[in-house]
Amino acid sequence: MWVDWLKNFLLYSGPYLIVSGVGILLAVTRWQRHPNVSLLLLLACLLNIACVLVYPVANLIVPDWWEQGLRTIVPLLNLVAGVVATGLFIAASLSQRPVKSESLWTSQDESELDEEPIQPLRPTPPPRPTPPPRET
Repeated sequence: MWVDWLKNFLLYSGPYLIVSGVGILLAVTRWQRHPNVSLLLLLACLLNIACVLVYPVANLIVPDWWEQGLRTIVPLLNLVAGVVATGLFIAASLSQRPVKSESLWTSQDESELDEEPIQPLRPTPPPRPTPPPRET
């Protein structure tokens, strides 16, 4: 019984746990640069893990409660927590974006933007010297 339960649990819930674990690692490693985004991502991943674990573990530990009405309450709470986790993922992905003062449809001068210039990942190489002209 335990082996079948564990195999089914890992088959269906394993990818969610792996992605949430990677999200937690990303949030912790980028906390210094982006604390607000990292906090939202960390909360969303932890809530996602709780959503994945609550229903199967509760059903395994206390199977008799499912006959007494918890069969509808736990999935409803799980659904609400999943919706909140998805909202936190969306909020994390859209937070700390630069705010532009005008519409996207109008042309703007780069000096009007409220954002810092993007630094390249690696320095640009110096320009190559131009070869001398060929004599014909």
